[in-house]
Amino acid sequence: MVTAGDYERCVFRGLTRYHHILDPRTGYPARSGLIAATVLASESLAADILSTALLVLGLEAGIALLGAAAPVRAVLVTSDLRVHLSRDLRDRYRRAPGLPRERYF
Repeated sequence: MVTAGDYERCVFRGLTRYHHILDPRTGYPARSGLIAATVLASESLAADILSTALLVLGLEAGIALLGAAAPVRAVLVTSDLRVHLSRDLRDRYRRAPGLPRERYF
């Protein structure tokens, strides 16, 4: 299991937060709407690559990529704190009070 997120390694310049995961299309920190992507896979290298790619791609393109990848499970968190989970994780997730309802893909 590996998580990529934009919330730990970052720097503020004024009111703007810049994180360490760069979008190769722009050369700037990814602004995909995802703030965290956790991937559970049989190999940690695959999970690491996928979690970073998901954070760059965003929710919709990320879900499409997961559909094409080898069997993996994922938890994706958007900037509005919505949690999106692989359907097979339904029985393993408990929502914290006050968070929006989770969604499954």
